[in-house]
Amino acid sequence: MRDNLETHEKNVDQFGDELIKAHPGLSSKDRTITKIAIKLHDIGKMDSLLFENYNEWLLKHHKRGSDRAGEMLEKLKGQKINGVEVNEKMIIKVKEAIDRHMNHPYLILMNKGERFPEAEDDIDRTVSDADMVSNVGFKNITFRFNEKDMNEDQEAAKKKGITILEANFENVMEGVKVLDEYVYSDQAKEKVGELIEKSEEIFQYFKKNDIFRKVQAEFSDQQGNFSIEAMQAKFGKEYFCLIKKRFNEEIAKAGSELGIDKKVFNNFKI
Repeated sequence: MRDNLETHEKNVDQFGDELIKAHPGLSSKDRTITKIAIKLHDIGKMDSLLFENYNEWLLKHHKRGSDRAGEMLEKLKGQKINGVEVNEKMIIKVKEAIDRHMNHPYLILMNKGERFPEAEDDIDRTVSDADMVSNVGFKNITFRFNEKDMNEDQEAAKKKGITILEANFENVMEGVKVLDEYVYSDQAKEKVGELIEKSEEIFQYFKKNDIFRKVQAEFSDQQGNFSIEAMQAKFGKEYFCLIKKRFNEEIAKAGSELGIDKKVFNNFKI
């Protein structure tokens, strides 16, 4: 899970820098505060042992992240970051931005349709946009490797006559396709639109070239059963990293054959 977070953090940093540079309303001080909030926005996820289960980890990591960021910055009070003094006002703003980055459609659905704290200013909106743009792609695929979601994908696969892995990707792509409705700035909307188009190209490539069936067969047991238990029995605890690696190879191959920029398809990796 930690390497998923590292990949996500790199993507958020990259897109955050692009959005900050393109934003005309952010002062030099605002830009520094925004960068700090982006860097720390998911820090609450690192304390996974403090949460009772996976759902709580996802739905409450912003609260833990806001608290933890505040604790870290309190120790730096009086010092300067890029010429900006770490003071109470700055700490409060970073904590607010972290607390207000959560309104992703998948998280809202998990939260029974209830929205999280809303972005209130340009700093909040830029942090939220950077996170949302970075979610275009396939990084949430392995988040569905839990009993509840795997059963849901299995049922969908049976009804549609497709593989469980294709149902998994299809579910994630449904969320990806609406992300342009969940960003604020024109720059973010444009970027999300471009990335959605490219991720859809790779998804269709996988379907056309039978990638889902091939990978699922590799990770199924001798009877052809595909489940978390089957993967664990076959590969041990390494199954999680192995199936990620396998799909990332296919994402890179598809991206190259489709002529998609390497920087773009690398951001789609799991």
